[in-house]
Amino acid sequence: MSLKAPYDGYAREGLLSANRFGGLTLYNYTSRCVFDGNWNYHTETARGLVLDDDGRVIARPFRKFWNLGERPETQANVLPKETPELADKYDGSLMVVFRNPESGRMQAVTRGCWDNPQTVCANAWLATREELFEDGYTYLFELVAPWNRIVVQYEREEMVLIGVMHNESSEDWSYSRVRAWGVARDLESVRFEARPFESLSLDDPAVVNREGYVARFASGLRVKLKYAQYRWLHKLLTGFSVGDIWRLLSEGRALDLSGVPAEFVAWFDARKCALESAMRELEWRAKDAFAAAPKFGSRKEYALHFAAGDPLLRPLLFRMLDGVDYRDILVRHVRPQGQTETFARSDE
Repeated sequence: MSLKAPYDGYAREGLLSANRFGGLTLYNYTSRCVFDGNWNYHTETARGLVLDDDGRVIARPFRKFWNLGERPETQANVLPKETPELADKYDGSLMVVFRNPESGRMQAVTRGCWDNPQTVCANAWLATREELFEDGYTYLFELVAPWNRIVVQYEREEMVLIGVMHNESSEDWSYSRVRAWGVARDLESVRFEARPFESLSLDDPAVVNREGYVARFASGLRVKLKYAQYRWLHKLLTGFSVGDIWRLLSEGRALDLSGVPAEFVAWFDARKCALESAMRELEWRAKDAFAAAPKFGSRKEYALHFAAGDPLLRPLLFRMLDGVDYRDILVRHVRPQGQTETFARSDE
């Protein structure tokens, strides 16, 4: 059976995407795979994997790895009893770099895309460095740049070498070997130190504008270690929705946006303003209707009059008649229905 067969099978099930380019196919796990937690060898290795039509590995990126404590095998008490290599974790776009057998040129892809602004940038960079790379290997870079911000703000554009994988054997170089190879070729390369991860203060609120570390053990096992401030910002930027903005309004709470990218602040303010505008519009309609009502002598007469008008305004008019706060009615009126828009940042 061809090596491609199981990957194509998972693609038909919707667990992987399979994007062709000439005679090559780029595989990446899908959102459905993530939501279902359908992880196995094939879905975990399909994060930028490139195969030709005969099933030969053309590009082999890192196998998916997890946060500390996220999986049974990444619980602190079961990790190898050794001092790992702790590498800086860069917050950009993973670039999978390989020799394209059809063009003979070095090429970069992201996990699921052949052509996007990140690959255009990386391929232009590679075009002047073709002679540095050997056939049969996949080179993993992180593209960081002010224009490619996820959470961490970088001052300049860089391609940082973070890993090297042998296509056939899947040999995964240590960080010390990766850095030595890269430095010898004048490439910006991963920075690391041998250090117990228990010594890190990941909940230190003073640590800002840094993602964290990747701990690599001698077996090749990698574990992500992220700072608390980064985890909060990443959750905000990749999962915060209009529904969350509505909940803040309904509870009368504010959101601290200090240190948050300007794009998110603009998105947040625009959606919050739209909800508040809808509330004000309904309030103005109710106030106009209340002011236009005759001066009746009894509540029953008011009730009959309100009942003949707009049913949407009726509960507001009774609150106004009784001199009772009605903000909760306005908030309920603008509550988003169904799945709402999410502010999402992605390296794809």
